Amino acid sequence: MCIRDSYKPEEGKIVLCLNLMKNVLHLKENLDRELMMSYDDLLNDGALRRDDKEYACSAIRACRAELNNYGEMNEENVRKATFSCAKYMVRNRGPNVGRLPYDSWVRYANRLVDENSFCFAKREPYPGFYG
Repeated sequence: MCIRDSYKPEEGKIVLCLNLMKNVLHLKENLDRELMMSYDDLLNDGALRRDDKEYACSAIRACRAELNNYGEMNEENVRKATFSCAKYMVRNRGPNVGRLPYDSWVRYANRLVDENSFCFAKREPYPGFYG
């Protein structure tokens, strides 16, 4: 049974847990997020598996792509939701998760996302993708 959507770079696969999908929008959100993560991983020669900073930047971009499915959201709400999503992703899926005690890791993961906030403005691979 599938328990979490993910990009598996070692296998070159994106795993979507259909048993957890509520509707087509949920499927599209997850697919967009994992496609962006896979794009960044391939573009950066697998750095997402090793480098916390690269992972944080990619998580920001992936969360922004996921939120693009909601259409008309003002920029401030998109920004807040993107960083909240990215912090969750880095805390729970970052390459070095488990390296520090959990409370230290959470503070470190949040700081990583905050320090990489410039990634919110990165618009590759498709400039028009983000609206």
